[in-house]
Amino acid sequence: MAVPDSRSGPPPLRFERITPSQWVLRQDERRLIQARSEGDGCCRDLHLHRLPGHRSPLPPLSSAAMRAKPNWPYRYARWLEETRYGPLHQGRWRLTPRTTFAPGIWDGDLVHDWPDATLEPLCGGGWHGILPLRPLSAPHAPRVKAYRKHAREGTLAPVLLWTTGRGPARCTPPAGAEPGLRRRNLHPALRGRRHCRI
Repeated sequence: MAVPDSRSGPPPLRFERITPSQWVLRQDERRLIQARSEGDGCCRDLHLHRLPGHRSPLPPLSSAAMRAKPNWPYRYARWLEETRYGPLHQGRWRLTPRTTFAPGIWDGDLVHDWPDATLEPLCGGGWHGILPLRPLSAPHAPRVKAYRKHAREGTLAPVLLWTTGRGPARCTPPAGAEPGLRRRNLHPALRGRRHCRI
């Protein structure tokens, strides 16, 4: 996929370093995450405060659209090229399906706390978990129940993950819908499911 030359400047969703120990994640001018690292050496804790207002780069999906089982990488690529809210800067990008993850990614490394959280990066290896940009929905929310049903039927849209070396990974829940993917709700059903990453 390609971001056209007509889109200049930084992408709408971007990290900015404030000081050597502080950074923010912005979407346009809105701050979504304020972060600071504490400690000495390479294994410093990262303290995050997330703010409301994230706008998904993906449009909401209906159940009928998920059941149609479109070519998800292609569909996501088109939406990411067209959105005003995404992380892509000018140039060429590639979406790749991913079916396996390191142990713990969907369990202990899925951040449930909102709005504050502390990440404990690995020495020299960064942090490889998932950090939602919105609060996770309640376990019995109707949308979560609908996602569980789609997972059982094999029609749940893949999760789109943004992996970056400048901050924690970002997760957009399936097809821009409200977050509701708590480990105890969907994780067992998601094992072996496809995910797309950019």
